[in-house]
Amino acid sequence: SNGTSGAGDGINLNLFTTSCTVFSNVSLVNTADGIFIEDGSSGNVVTYNTALGNHVFDAEDQNLPHTNTWEHNIFGTKSGF
Repeated sequence: SNGTSGAGDGINLNLFTTSCTVFSNVSLVNTADGIFIEDGSSGNVVTYNTALGNHVFDAEDQNLPHTNTWEHNIFGTKSGF
């Protein structure tokens, strides 16, 4: 479990990131997205995270729906899934 606050993106899976797990993190009040998965990334699993009060979206996935797995998270705003 990790926490972020005030950074650009709290948690960012960069271009072409594959098969990563983002589990049980807290990402609050960042200046961009709380959790961000860039275009071209696939097979990632994002579970049991909390992202709230972030400036752009609390959670954003630039890939087609179901390219990455998002389950059991708490978000206020989201985009792309």
